[in-house]
Amino acid sequence: MGEAIIRLVSGKLVDVFHIQPGDVTIEDIAHALSYLNRFGGHTPYPYSVAQHSVFAAYLAVRIYGDRPNIVFKVLMHDIQEGVGCVDIPSPIKVHCPDYQRVELTVESQLREQFQCVVVDAEEQDALHYCDKLACELEQAVIRGQEPTDRSLRFLGIAAVFLRRMRPEEAKAGFLEWYRGWRP
Repeated sequence: MGEAIIRLVSGKLVDVFHIQPGDVTIEDIAHALSYLNRFGGHTPYPYSVAQHSVFAAYLAVRIYGDRPNIVFKVLMHDIQEGVGCVDIPSPIKVHCPDYQRVELTVESQLREQFQCVVVDAEEQDALHYCDKLACELEQAVIRGQEPTDRSLRFLGIAAVFLRRMRPEEAKAGFLEWYRGWRP
């Protein structure tokens, strides 16, 4: 891959295809995620990737609470979106294999830097489960779709958790969870 240099909110210039340790801070990631909307922006109010990440991590606490490494990795599951690999809705993303390859490259570099590498199938399954469960609950609560059977027991929590939030709040919440669960 060639170069893909972007300027982060911290002012640093970073080649996202060749991220070096220290190039990207957690504050850069949290800021970007708090301004990126889920579902391509097609929600009745702004709902950010930072909020989604914290919500998915909260679900991980409820499901895997005795496994802090899983909670942290779930929180960080969309880390690559914090440096420009934005949240493309899944029905579109499946038709973009080159983009998926770039996203995986960036994700693996950031996971290494922030010590959230998924080490086995069990962790991958847990991460996937929490992400999909969060998405199902977001679809039901925010977008008014029918809840799935597996999401029903979490609807009450979701209704409280999935509220309108300013980007500054979402960023602060993400950073609080990061600092609380980082290994």
